[in-house]
Amino acid sequence: MKIDEAMSTFVSGHVMIGLATRDWAGQASIARGVGVRVTDNGAGLDILISGRQWRRSVENLAANGALASTFSSPTDYITYQFKGHAELAAAGPADLVLARSYIAGMRARLADLGVPENVAAQWFSDEDLRCARLGIELAFVQTPGPRAGEVLAT
Repeated sequence: MKIDEAMSTFVSGHVMIGLATRDWAGQASIARGVGVRVTDNGAGLDILISGRQWRRSVENLAANGALASTFSSPTDYITYQFKGHAELAAAGPADLVLARSYIAGMRARLADLGVPENVAAQWFSDEDLRCARLGIELAFVQTPGPRAGEVLAT
């Protein structure tokens, strides 16, 4: 499956990135991403995650690669979900630049919405930065409302 230019722009913007992983027993773990890069002409996403802050999720990704990621606009809750298999990789210097830019942009956007800085600061970290390289297999609309859960066309 590939995402189009409009979806690429959406996920690469200042949206909240939620990650859900699971261990081999099916126990779920959640995390927040701190930046994304669309890859493979829209067929993949490189999602950045703090290994220090979200250790269990990173361990799950390393063990089995199962990943569901959501991208949600904090102003209107427009939300999309992408599922597939992710390979965990070390983050490079360009990834750190992307993560820091994302974190600064999200803190500013959330401050504009009235979220106190000390609250938003807890949500984002670039410590021990990792890259989850997701191959998009399924995509869904998850915006609250009648279309929630609808599969996006390939």
